[in-house]
Amino acid sequence: MKPKFSMTARAVIMAVASLLTWTPTQASAQTNEPSIYGVGEYNTLRLEPGFALPLNSPQTDHYKGGAAISAKLDLHITPWIDVFPSVTFIGLSMGDKFTAGNQVGTSWAYGLGLRVGRPHDYTNNTGSGWSAFSPWIDGEPIYVRTAGLNRFGIQAATGVYFPTSESRWLWTGPFIGFQEITDGTSVGGTVGKDTTDARVGIIGWGFEFGARHSKQMTPVTPEVKKDVTEVVMTIDPTPVEEPPPATTVVNYHKKAPFRVQFDFDSAKLTAEYQATLDQMAEEISLQLKSNPSFHVEIDGHASDEGHPWAAEHNQKLSELRAAAVHDYLVSKGAPPAGLSVKGFGTSQPIESNATEAGREANRRVEFDVTITLTCKGGKDCQ
Repeated sequence: MKPKFSMTARAVIMAVASLLTWTPTQASAQTNEPSIYGVGEYNTLRLEPGFALPLNSPQTDHYKGGAAISAKLDLHITPWIDVFPSVTFIGLSMGDKFTAGNQVGTSWAYGLGLRVGRPHDYTNNTGSGWSAFSPWIDGEPIYVRTAGLNRFGIQAATGVYFPTSESRWLWTGPFIGFQEITDGTSVGGTVGKDTTDARVGIIGWGFEFGARHSKQMTPVTPEVKKDVTEVVMTIDPTPVEEPPPATTVVNYHKKAPFRVQFDFDSAKLTAEYQATLDQMAEEISLQLKSNPSFHVEIDGHASDEGHPWAAEHNQKLSELRAAAVHDYLVSKGAPPAGLSVKGFGTSQPIESNATEAGREANRRVEFDVTITLTCKGGKDCQ
């Protein structure tokens, strides 16, 4: 087998390079939903360099270990499944019985495979730091060009990747792979050289670039709010008698005593709050009919466990919790025009994060009710 960079290899590598410049339209960017990413939103490039070792004769008679590298372009189909075209190069060093002129054995393999693995996005993988690890497995049929022979085979690999930062743009980790090239007699390849399949094992460390990550959301600056003593949902200011011509606009704010709690690192709404939220949706509808200025801000919060890179993750988690409550109220008839959503991350704890009980209390959604009144004569609406 002579080291030879064939025209087929050049064509495939150029095709992979051109595909890397293409990014599909971000489907979720055109919606108002609080989703983290849209299906098909990102493609990723994997590079998997490693150590290659022949596993059977006659390859083991002629060659020792060598190097291997694969380039795979993952095209996102679902959060768990990708399809990918691939190019794999293997170069094996000479052995004790190498043939003159063949001091390095090389092969180029081109395939189209399927990958299954733990998602990289925050919606389906809420881990923080190393706990966001992503195990994966892939397999593919391959066409192989080696020393003038045209053959077919299969290639498979499995490994686990870890994010290197909160943005999750680069993942890296170990993998093992296997390649088997047929002897050509059963698949229409070139025959007459040897009559055994060639099997090669690969151990390496892979890199995945441009991995799917969450959209960057602008952190919310908490507002300074005026508190009043009226009961939530039933604000009833004293009407002004004999109003003078001048007017004053006053916004009243009131925190509802009801909170929705969430499990650790979760934005899933549990069933125990649904009955109360059903009543709240009905009350919001009634209030809006009598006073169009009635508004409920849904505020999401998170606990602080002190994990690395946790600030950005907890900000997104608080937004998802608020969005889950918003979506449930709307599904029960609350008008979307009377609702808004904000996430405060870990910036407004109500208990100390130093204890588990305090952290449980901080994993919550609260409701801030606002009503706007216009008072005449410049008098205080209170």
